[in-house]
Amino acid sequence: MKKNYFLLVLLSLLILSFDYLSVLNPLKIILEKPVMLVKKELYTRTVSIRLLPYLLVNFEKLENQAEKLEENRRALFELAATVDELKNENDSLRKQLGSPLPSDFQFIPATVIASARFLELDAGSEAGIKTGMAVLDGSFLVGRIRDVSAYRSQVVLLTDEDIKVPAITDRGTRGRVSGSFNKSIVFNEVLQKDPLFLDDLVSTSGEEGFPPDLIIGKISHIDSDDAAVYKQAAVVSLAETAVRKKVFVTTRI
Repeated sequence: MKKNYFLLVLLSLLILSFDYLSVLNPLKIILEKPVMLVKKELYTRTVSIRLLPYLLVNFEKLENQAEKLEENRRALFELAATVDELKNENDSLRKQLGSPLPSDFQFIPATVIASARFLELDAGSEAGIKTGMAVLDGSFLVGRIRDVSAYRSQVVLLTDEDIKVPAITDRGTRGRVSGSFNKSIVFNEVLQKDPLFLDDLVSTSGEEGFPPDLIIGKISHIDSDDAAVYKQAAVVSLAETAVRKKVFVTTRI
């Protein structure tokens, strides 16, 4: 027993001497990272054990705090969505107020709530909307009301083949705007002799129930055959119809 004790003391002195002379530094560097990992794990577990009584005693209080934090998070999310919606409405109202349309136009605001072949609006007959009314984004024509219920309405877009809009260019050339494959807008029934150029502005002529001077878009491509009676052109719409966008249903008072 004394012999073992003597060997342990001798070994300890030997290790202390080696440590003092920095002989063990390479070994200490090698072992440092594993030792740190073990110490970190032990510390984490110790902290968890020390916190356990506190968590048990204050569980209900902490649960209530977590619920309040979640409620605050939801409230902030809803507030951000409301601010974004108000900003969109404000932008739409400013655009509408700045559009050069006659003062005898009646504007009924509505928000796009769905978009497929037809746009669906969150306003209907209770707001004064009727079938056939034009739908605007600023002074740009979006489409026409095709179906109305008390609190909702549907809009047929300018890209739809079911819509026909008497139109005129800023050079006085007349024709009709209609949809093509629900993807593009075509200005057709244009006489070959009438002038038509790229970037010509196309607007409503004020016939067949459409108010006049509503901008439809610009000519982007012209398809002409000298042997044919008519020529046609592709039109790029200037209106925006993003979901949750504010639009205006209009008619003359």
